[in-house]
Amino acid sequence: LSRDMADSETFEATISAFVVGVLQIARNQRDLFGLIFAPDPITRRAFQRMRGKADDAGTTLASILDATGLPPEIDSRVAATSLMGMIIANGVLRPLLFGDDVEDPDALAEQITRLFVKAVS
Repeated sequence: LSRDMADSETFEATISAFVVGVLQIARNQRDLFGLIFAPDPITRRAFQRMRGKADDAGTTLASILDATGLPPEIDSRVAATSLMGMIIANGVLRPLLFGDDVEDPDALAEQITRLFVKAVS
């Protein structure tokens, strides 16, 4: 969808409605999604360590993002989880669910980086 095809308010409203709907499904099916994405306590702890918790210190993704000077309206924990989600969705889930192998990991990393940086800028 190009900017010429839809004004930014309509585009944002469409994306917002989609996000709200998916979040409602995820909330209503949290246990099922938990079994799929983090079936055991070890996996859950690994993700929690990578993302970081509010009281964590050290080199977690959230603390790295905090140190970069995110805009104050962006929660570093949400940003960290979002970046991890983009990586996992494109690098793991897309190939597993759709058979869409990552042919150029460097190009994918660049695109994810650009999307994320643009989103938090």
